[in-house]
This record gives sequence, structure tokens and C-alpha cells, in this order.
Amino acid sequence: IERIRATKTQLALDPASVGIMEEFGLAQLRGQLSKFDLLLLNEAEATFISGEASSDAALRYLLLFVSSVVFKRGAAGAIAGTRSGDHFTASAKATRVIDTTGAGDAFNAGFIAAWVKTGRIDAALESGVSLAAECVATIGARPRVGA
Repeated sequence: IERIRATKTQLALDPASVGIMEEFGLAQLRGQLSKFDLLLLNEAEATFISGEASSDAALRYLLLFVSSVVFKRGAAGAIAGTRSGDHFTASAKATRVIDTTGAGDAFNAGFIAAWVKTGRIDAALESGVSLAAECVATIGARPRVGA
């Protein structure tokens, strides 16, 4: 992480699950958060890290450590906030849900690709929810490639 930070490359963290964070240790995790620029997590993970039950309170807490936070909310879409006070929302895209496997990872892929390309969190949120919608409309963690 320190070598990457030295190159001025932005770092994003998706903690993966509350179980993994419990095993790693909450105090140790909180001690590492300031090394990242962006957190991508679901609301259960945000509640675990922050100790706050409301999304708004969890967002405010997490922004003490990182400059941008994104909450993936499944069928409720996604929200994001920045330390500078910006707040963004994106509604989930209408789709026929077949399998939610990989939806969070698909969201991350869409979000990060658009964030790097545009530098805009609003555009990145829209890209993330769009790719997640494609993911949940198929069986398995990724859409078929080719015909």
C-alpha cells in the first residue's frame, strides 16, 4: 500500500464481508482506512465499521478516514458521499433478477472504470448500478462472453 500511495495512485477498498472484517479485527481495520481514498461497501459493512445504525451517520463517520464512500444497496441502488460534502444517489436499474451472485463486484467494476475515466462520482454510480443490473439478470457471477 505504501509503495502504491507513493505513486499518487488512488486506492479503493471493498472489505468483502463483515465476517472477514471481524477476523481481521475492527480496531486494526479502522487503523488502515486512512490509507485508502475510496470505500465501496454495503450498509451492513458500513454499520460494522462505524458502529452507526443510520446510513447518514455511518457515512459521516467513514468520511473522517477516506475522501469518498459508496454504499451499495442492492435493489435500493447506491449512495455516495465525499469529504467535501457532496452527496449522490443512483436508483437501481429495472431488471429481472435471476441471481445476485457477483452483483457487488459487478457494481465495483462499473463504478471504478467510470470513476477513473470521468473522475465523477455521479457518473460512476450510474455505471455501477447499470453493470450490477446486467449481472443479476444472468446466472452466475458474470455475463456470457461471445455468442
